[in-house]
Amino acid sequence: MDRSSFTSPALPITLITPVQSSDIPRLFSETRMDQQLDVSKLSDADKKELNQILTNEAQKSNIQQTVHHLADICWKKCITGRISDSRLGQPEETCAQNCVERWMDTNITVLKHLEALRSQ
Repeated sequence: MDRSSFTSPALPITLITPVQSSDIPRLFSETRMDQQLDVSKLSDADKKELNQILTNEAQKSNIQQTVHHLADICWKKCITGRISDSRLGQPEETCAQNCVERWMDTNITVLKHLEALRSQ
C-alpha cells in the first residue's frame, strides 16, 4: 500500500511526508503561476542545491532533445517502407544502428577536439 496517500469513499486524505530534493522540480511545476519562490530567503546551501537540481534538469532535457532529434534523423534516413512486423527489416535495422554509431562517433570526436582546444 502506498503510504503517502489513500482515498476513503467520502474524502481523499494525503499524509504529509518530508520533501526530497528530487521532488523540488515537480513541486515548482505544481504551484500556481502567480506564486513565485523568494530565492533571497534560501540559505546558501539551499541555493546551491537548487542550482544543482536545475542544472541536472536542464542536462536531462538536453539529452532528451538530442535523443529525439537523433531518432528522427535516423528514422527518416533508414525506415523507408511500412513496418508490417513487430521488428524492423534487417537492412533498416543495420542502417539505424550505423546511423546511431556514426552520430556517436562524430560527437565523441568533436568533444575530444573541444577538450584539446580547452586544455591548450
